Amino acid sequence: MFKRVMFCKYYHSNSLLHQINPTAKIISAIILLISCFIINSVWLYLLLILFFIIVIYVSKVPIKMFLYSIRNIKMLLIFLIVFNLLIMRLDIINITIIILKIISLVIISSLLTFTTKINSINKGIENVLYPLKILKLPISEIALIISLTIRFIPTIFTQAEKILKSQASRGVDFRNDNFKGKIIALSSMLIPMFILSFKRADDLANIMEVRLYGYTDKRTDCDIDKWTKNDTIVVIVSIFMLLLCVVGEVI
Repeated sequence: MFKRVMFCKYYHSNSLLHQINPTAKIISAIILLISCFIINSVWLYLLLILFFIIVIYVSKVPIKMFLYSIRNIKMLLIFLIVFNLLIMRLDIINITIIILKIISLVIISSLLTFTTKINSINKGIENVLYPLKILKLPISEIALIISLTIRFIPTIFTQAEKILKSQASRGVDFRNDNFKGKIIALSSMLIPMFILSFKRADDLANIMEVRLYGYTDKRTDCDIDKWTKNDTIVVIVSIFMLLLCVVGEVI
């Protein structure tokens, strides 16, 4: 069930996109997300998806990983199609735009997580949120919470897969046609999964406490955060795509 869950997994490669500063990638991702929200034309979305295909090619990440990420939300897509078609009574064009919005969001988030390590994402989020320090907000803690959430999503799915196999070997029927039987079978998987997740979170809290995390505001970084010409080009290209979408909507 969870073998092909690729969301939030880092794919090691030596591509140009992997070498881009994580701060530049997060800024570009935000700009592209804005582009997805402001456009309401199928043709503009097709242009945006064509741009994503080029970026995927540059990233050297297998396209099947992106297809698996989209496949993981197929039930959500089917629900949206049925809901908007039967309840909201939208036409096919509007439904197609909604589906393309969601697919674009999945592709953008996957591009970020597939090409950026979790520690780098944490540093990038902290840099992007740095101006909020004026408001006395705990930027480092917020960035850590976001990065840990991203980090443990694939771990939880992997743990769920192990529990699923373990329960199936004990005779639990997950393919029971009875709705009540399905609920009972799934509860036998969800309860141990939550218990293990809480235990893992408790272990992580103990590790952070042993390493004196949070006892001082001044923390050093192992990696040098350099901004290069390629980082500037990536942000400029993202801004260009945003302007192109705005112009396309106006015209």
